[in-house]
Amino acid sequence: MKLGVVNFELEDVYKGFFGCILITNYVSESCLRHPTFSLRSLSSTSIITNYKLRIKNYELKISMAELIEKKQLDNIATWMIPIKETNLPSILKGVFFMDGNPLPDTCITMYNSKWNMEDITLVLATFAPLQWTFHNSIAGWILLRLIQWFKVTYKIQFEDETLQQAQVIPVLLGIPISTLIVSCTMSQYKNSLNGDIWHRKNVWFGGLSRAGEYTLRKVVDQDGCYTPAFNDMLSRVKNECLVIAHHSN
Repeated sequence: MKLGVVNFELEDVYKGFFGCILITNYVSESCLRHPTFSLRSLSSTSIITNYKLRIKNYELKISMAELIEKKQLDNIATWMIPIKETNLPSILKGVFFMDGNPLPDTCITMYNSKWNMEDITLVLATFAPLQWTFHNSIAGWILLRLIQWFKVTYKIQFEDETLQQAQVIPVLLGIPISTLIVSCTMSQYKNSLNGDIWHRKNVWFGGLSRAGEYTLRKVVDQDGCYTPAFNDMLSRVKNECLVIAHHSN
């Protein structure tokens, strides 16, 4: 198996949700491919204090068994597209920007996901190819791999056929996360047209925290046209992103 080499100068690691340690500020990359990797210290110094870690001058060897691709957000309408028909309601079609999301991911689509008209439920697999975009950074890469390892899925259960309100249930390794831990909801903004704006709310441990809340804004509509929110998104995020690619032989 071929190996790629990535050289990093890493600083300022921050602790993300679920106790994950995310690494930021890298330089000089040649590939970001596979979750099984080994760190070999060249001349390292490490300081660990309250989950804050500083690492310098490491060589990271990464196997290339699974493909992570770099894409450009400014042409997202050409590649984040429906591949199969799922009878998805029109207000859920398109591409959405996670505006205000504190984690290193930017856009999602609900295309190609399992839609059940009888139960009014959508099952959204975040680890599916071209379903989700991640920052082109070490933090984004680690989040992408964690999502793959834990097979993170969201079960979106709408209250009724108006599709105005939904309970969003995170599922890790096939196990739903109890609402006693976090109650996630998704509600359509009352003045938005065609599902253009949704509020994503989180209530942790009965109200101890509201961390991770953001607004979903549709940046590509169901016809593949960019909305007014698209240029605003591009002005606030980096254009290059990471995605899970389609499997190839």
